[in-house]
Amino acid sequence: MTLIPLIDIPNGHLSLDFLPPWLIWLPIINFGPQDLLPSLEQVQQLEAASHWHILDILLDTFPSLCRKFADNIKAPSVVLSISVHQTEQYSLPAMHIDESSIDGALEDIQKYGILMYAGDQLTVSLFDKHATASHRDDLDLFDNVRSWTHPQLGLFHVKLAVTRMIVNKFWGTANSKSPWSLWRVNSLLRQKAISAGWKVKIQPPFRPSWDLILALALPANILNAFCLCCGCQDLEQWVENVKDYHEVEAVEKRV
Repeated sequence: MTLIPLIDIPNGHLSLDFLPPWLIWLPIINFGPQDLLPSLEQVQQLEAASHWHILDILLDTFPSLCRKFADNIKAPSVVLSISVHQTEQYSLPAMHIDESSIDGALEDIQKYGILMYAGDQLTVSLFDKHATASHRDDLDLFDNVRSWTHPQLGLFHVKLAVTRMIVNKFWGTANSKSPWSLWRVNSLLRQKAISAGWKVKIQPPFRPSWDLILALALPANILNAFCLCCGCQDLEQWVENVKDYHEVEAVEKRV
């Protein structure tokens, strides 16, 4: 195991009091619209990020356009950014039972607060199953793991899950003629054949799926949309002749 300190959170700031006691076996969860739907601010942030990425694909494909309007290009929007820092990590070696101290461990837990463990869905579910299987008193800190731990899906594991979800949804079927079919795109590019879809027994590999989506299919569709919306049959010719950056932004909004 490896311990990674949280950034900009002082020791003891995440008090154990933040975790509500589990007084009944079946949790009562009151969901409201604010919990299920994104807020207006979140929608605006997502739209701003989408517009920036669409323009970034165009500018990355045509560096001359980037140099021409270097003073007009906006920086990407930032939400809950973390300052540049050097990640600190500390290995946690296993300790023999006769060398460990339960009292000392409890004192550290109460001092530093909630322990957030990150992992994939299997890791979180196994830990949760262990925490709920004991049926012990919630008020006892040592007996109840839930009173000082909180699960968190690892960012890389979320990246894996989202990539496979997109591939499975837009993969289509073999010999599909649909232009949106990732199977068709993968075949036309003569990439290595992979199996994908909701009914496959083995999940598609991550790296080829990631490259197929972000490096091939997405930029190609964005550039094709620019070609359709710019009013010129040749996108390179339009890039050379465009004089105003506002025209580029107007075409991007149509895309």
